[in-house]
Amino acid sequence: MRGRRRKPRPPIPWRSPWTFVVCLAGGAVVAAIAVTSAMAKDVVVVVDGKRTAVRSFAASVRDALGDAGVALGYGDVVRPPAQQPLADGATIEVRRARPIKLTLDGRTSEHLVTSTDVAGALAELAIPAAAGQVSAPPDEAVPLSGMALTVYTRRKVYVVAGATRLVARTTARTVREVLRQERVDLGHGYLTYYADGDTRRRGASLAALKRRYRAAGWELMEDELPDFLPVVLEFAALDATGAEVLREHRVGLELLRAALERRGSPYALVVGAVCGTLPPATAEQRAEVRRLAAGGPPAESVGRQT
Repeated sequence: MRGRRRKPRPPIPWRSPWTFVVCLAGGAVVAAIAVTSAMAKDVVVVVDGKRTAVRSFAASVRDALGDAGVALGYGDVVRPPAQQPLADGATIEVRRARPIKLTLDGRTSEHLVTSTDVAGALAELAIPAAAGQVSAPPDEAVPLSGMALTVYTRRKVYVVAGATRLVARTTARTVREVLRQERVDLGHGYLTYYADGDTRRRGASLAALKRRYRAAGWELMEDELPDFLPVVLEFAALDATGAEVLREHRVGLELLRAALERRGSPYALVVGAVCGTLPPATAEQRAEVRRLAAGGPPAESVGRQT
């Protein structure tokens, strides 16, 4: 019996010369995926309280912020530090810097804070929110563009009026305001009045004083005259040019002291103490004091019949 010839067996795939190459490539892909997955880090970025989950391959905190589209500006605070290596599961906090123009008891300065409300900003500036009068409520938001804050701290003030000694805690902005709150009358304490009287020349003197204050960044209250002695003394305490103002009005100071002495006012001693801090009056100034003391303040003569 004649036998049949067998069909050839199909080739076994794993015996192919390319099998090893294909397996090696597949293994490399799987390994690459595993390594890549191991390198990826899940982090949370918090910018001014807003949380965002980010998957990043970054090596540092700064690079992770770049992956999250967060650019850092001058004064921004980052925790952990931007140069620190990035750990899987880390939380990165960014607090944006906000400019604050602070006027504290009449003095203005500029600062950067990262707090998002007024109470936090004051805390960063070491100013207790309950220690005085603040121009904005504690819960008001501080915008990224910044804001201006005016703060008057509550201070203990001693007022001695004759035999009366008063102790007050006040947020008053000026000496005059304190005296008004405590109902203390200084009398006619205006320096230019004694030298210029109620004349147009006094108006020019007052305008010149206002310009000088404004040039020094000092603004008066609406109802204040610039030659009122407490105002001048306050300016002298806050600005280096204040002593020059006192020297220029030495005649007015001497006339004011004489007027207070005639009234028996204890404030004559205070004005005398102020005069004692200045250079001695010149012979010309002493002669002017005698002339005005004898004739009284000048009166407007323009337009009068003679």
